[in-house]
Amino acid sequence: MAKRKKVEPEIKAEATAKAEISAKIIRQRKHSITEVIPPDVTRARASAWLDILSPITEWAGLKGDALRYQRQQLRIQQDEALDRLAEIVRRKMRSRDVSTPLPPKIVVPALEAASLESPSSPLIEWWANLLVSGAAGTEIRPYLINLMKAIGPQEVECLNKIWTGLSSKKDYISGDFNLPLRAAFKLKRWLEVELVKIKGRTFTSDDYLTTFLGIFEKLTKRSEKAGVPARMELSQERSTADRGHRLSFSCYSKLMDNAIPIEVCLALKLLEEHEQTFEPDFRANDITIPNEFERTIGLRIIVPSNLGLEFLSVCDPAR
Repeated sequence: MAKRKKVEPEIKAEATAKAEISAKIIRQRKHSITEVIPPDVTRARASAWLDILSPITEWAGLKGDALRYQRQQLRIQQDEALDRLAEIVRRKMRSRDVSTPLPPKIVVPALEAASLESPSSPLIEWWANLLVSGAAGTEIRPYLINLMKAIGPQEVECLNKIWTGLSSKKDYISGDFNLPLRAAFKLKRWLEVELVKIKGRTFTSDDYLTTFLGIFEKLTKRSEKAGVPARMELSQERSTADRGHRLSFSCYSKLMDNAIPIEVCLALKLLEEHEQTFEPDFRANDITIPNEFERTIGLRIIVPSNLGLEFLSVCDPAR
């Protein structure tokens, strides 16, 4: 009886060849995947900005490898953005002492988020102001970093205009008072001054609209300059309005044209809006208005919330 030939070596050789081919494919796939991920995401080169920023953090005193180790823990995207941030921080800290080194819970997410910005973005300075405020002793809530991540250049421009006006009016933001009430009160007082100027007038419909819309334009501009975007409105009586619809006529601050940035800030609760109606003292000034118009005036104002005031005081670009 003839013996059967052994075929095991051929089977093993074929299996080995397939294994090698599979291994090559796997290695090629792994290689292609790792090349897609920028190396700067997880491990970036050591940069000068870390040496500049380390004195205001809990990394102060670390040298050489220890400092580089902290750098490697960060998921940095653009060193150029942090180079600019570090220069701003160094300039602003020249006249200040570091009273509170920033803990990793603040500095790490702040630097990672700031590195996502364009080096020319106005947000870089706001990130620098946040770090400087914390290092100089202001309490920095971690949530403020989340708010910084959520806004863009348009929101910064909007908030900057509001804060520039408010911070120049110490009676708006100093002391224990309600900012919306104070802002509305000032607008009403300004209107009273304007009413004195037209004391004794009897208005036709056209004159009433022309005169009061002119007053509203003047007052809303003044309010915006003080950091409080406002809208003032007068309306027809419902009974005389066409088809039962009440016609209204208003003037509003130019900043309100930036509807989306304002809506973003309202959604983040950095800003809040307040509406009310009030009746000017026409009788005391002997002013007669047309019967087809309501005697009340509508007022809408937008002001920073308490959270917004804290956020803006920390990121104040004037620091």
